[in-house]
This record gives sequence, C-alpha cells and structure tokens, in this order.
Amino acid sequence: MSKRILFFTSVMLLSAVLAVLLLGHSPWAQSQPFDFLIRNVLVVDGSGGTPYTADVAVLNGRIQAVSRGGLQDNQAKHVIDGDGLALAPGFIDLHSHVEPIKEIPFPENFLRQGITTALGGPDGGSPWPLKTHLEALEKEG
Repeated sequence: MSKRILFFTSVMLLSAVLAVLLLGHSPWAQSQPFDFLIRNVLVVDGSGGTPYTADVAVLNGRIQAVSRGGLQDNQAKHVIDGDGLALAPGFIDLHSHVEPIKEIPFPENFLRQGITTALGGPDGGSPWPLKTHLEALEKEG
C-alpha cells in the first residue's frame, strides 16, 4: 500500500529547510499557537538527502518549525497524526497536457498527485500567439 502524501509548495519547503538549518525551531513561532502541528511525519524535503521523521508546525499557511526532537501538542490549535504519512514539496510536471485549462481551470487530478507547477504545451501545441492566450487566461483569473 502506498503512503498518503501531504504536499506543500516549494516556498513552504524553503521556509522549513531554513528553519531546520538556521534555527532548529523558531522560538518566535512557539510563543503563539500554531494553526496545526503534524506529528511524527516522514519529511522528504526535496534536497536529495535521506528522509527523516519530524514534527512540522504551520502558522498562517507557512511552515514555522521543523523539529526532530518533537514539539508539544499544546503549541497548536490542531494536531495531525503523521505516522505513516510523508510530507513533501509540490512536484513539477515538465510534460503535461493542461491545454484545456479554460475548460478545466482547477485540475484536481494534478493536485491530487502533488503537482503544483505544470508546463503546458511541451509538444508545440500551445495557442498562438502565446502572449494573447496568457493575457486572456490572466483576465479570466
């Protein structure tokens, strides 16, 4: 059985890596309750290093602390048991076919696979002129 995976954006991953490397865990973040704490989760940080088990705390949508030593449950509003789960940054799909983005603006199938960035039109099938197409997508939101 494959592990369920929690995905976070690369920006959040960078915050976590910096917190681990520079601070261990942030004393500032501990002075207020985190929004949620993921306990005992397998962290796959995208660096190519060996995955490790840690507690990960999130406040206002950003990772605030990553601790191999553990964080206290009372430091968070919500606690998620991460045992058997893996935490990883979002994945990049460099050869996707998301061309019908106007018809399917929220591609759940990609998000459920952990893909947070996709390169559309890798085979040269993008609408032309591309600038006009991108402006139209931006206008539609």
